Amino acid sequence: MGVNGQDEGYLSAIQHVARKLNVPMPAVEEAIKWRLINQNEFEGRISPKSVVHVTAEYFGVGCKEIVDSTQRFKYVLRARHAAMYIMREVCVVRAWGKWKPVSYQQIAFNFNKRRHTSALNAHSIVLQHMEKDAKYKRDITTIMSLLGR
Repeated sequence: MGVNGQDEGYLSAIQHVARKLNVPMPAVEEAIKWRLINQNEFEGRISPKSVVHVTAEYFGVGCKEIVDSTQRFKYVLRARHAAMYIMREVCVVRAWGKWKPVSYQQIAFNFNKRRHTSALNAHSIVLQHMEKDAKYKRDITTIMSLLGR
């Protein structure tokens, strides 16, 4: 898979942001890989799967831990909630010929949850944490930057 001019600019911007914020290089590599792999499937948009992979890599947890609803450790919950929040903010799905924001039900489905309230609750928890914790807000912003948003 070749890299075109637009992707070269994207790669340079991501590397610059990563160096400035001391982002772990594996997270940067994961973001780049998922953007290149998924750009055709989602017509250049960000897929839910790429959000999970990049968020997991950034927080240093496995994708399976984030998606598995039985893991209740604080570090896993923070990563899972972050992924759900980011999914709601940046992912879109094609419905009736138009691109629309991914629903809370669709987000919950990506995390093996049965009810949309899990995703809704995670979204509000992340908003509360971002108001109180500048580092967590910076983490969320950095992950969104890694995803190209």
